[in-house]
Amino acid sequence: MEIIGLEIETKVKNVLHKHLKFDDWANFFFLQVDIHQFVKTITQELLADFIAFLHRDPSATGSASTLLNSSDPFHALIHYRLSNYFWYSAKELSTSRDIAQYIYSTGNRFSNIDIHPGAIIGERFVMDHANGTVIGETAIIGDDCYVLGNVILGARGIADNKSTKRHPTIGNNVQIGSNSRILGPVNIGDNVFISPFSVVVKDIPNNCRVSIVNQLQLTRYPEAENEIKPIIELTFFIESSIFVVTQYVQFIEATIVDQDHLGCTDFHCTVVKLRPGVFEIEISASEQFIGHSRAEREPAFLQLFIDERSTIIIGPTGLRKFLETLIRNYKEC
Repeated sequence: MEIIGLEIETKVKNVLHKHLKFDDWANFFFLQVDIHQFVKTITQELLADFIAFLHRDPSATGSASTLLNSSDPFHALIHYRLSNYFWYSAKELSTSRDIAQYIYSTGNRFSNIDIHPGAIIGERFVMDHANGTVIGETAIIGDDCYVLGNVILGARGIADNKSTKRHPTIGNNVQIGSNSRILGPVNIGDNVFISPFSVVVKDIPNNCRVSIVNQLQLTRYPEAENEIKPIIELTFFIESSIFVVTQYVQFIEATIVDQDHLGCTDFHCTVVKLRPGVFEIEISASEQFIGHSRAEREPAFLQLFIDERSTIIIGPTGLRKFLETLIRNYKEC
């Protein structure tokens, strides 16, 4: 790996020579910044990342040198590590944040991977087929994480977000599948597996697995030995109630959530256990909601919190029409 380390060091120096002007180098000298130690430190961080690429990415075949010179995600990581240094560690340079932005912009254009220099990323970070991935300014990622393409670690709002902590915090050894969205200042625990196309807007504890199957988002908590998993067999509608037929379920809490899986206070759910495994969820609309039509415009889901340990989000056929009818009936009363 010594030769690979030297090649990485050369790439680091090339990026620096491309983006630093004569005055910047002079400032380094004037402020007695040890540029050689800085390059060595960045190179060691990137070498650890590269070794993780080799060991964890199954498509990382051929010589290490070929991979080093052909991997867009790794080149994006080179630009990120350097831009992050200037964003935080080189504040004594008056132009440090400008340099960080220049390096960040070049890496973004080259790889189509957008990692803000203010994001904090731990050691041995791997991006696999990461085209389209976006990591926001206040995101924090732990060690040994693995991210696929088109992943968004973003804010929950769109415009006019406040300049505060607004992006996710990701624990250690987290795997994030392609096209997943983790939005807002949520906390994702260690050893979490997030399946492709997941939308995560709430905290996830350690050692969980999040998956999407036919509009169903399931968070599975660590299982006890020989534990029986809850099963949702059937949902159907009668008048203003949803009936849920289950197996191995003792207790349910229900909430209507919007397309971002955020609780919708416009509806109130009351759960009655009719008999073992059968629950009636009576839905009512708040009075202030009757005057507008948000429910008619937004898809809605039913979130079930089961036995105080697992969460299931389902989009049963007819739920939207059921809610529209409920609102219409309220307006006519």
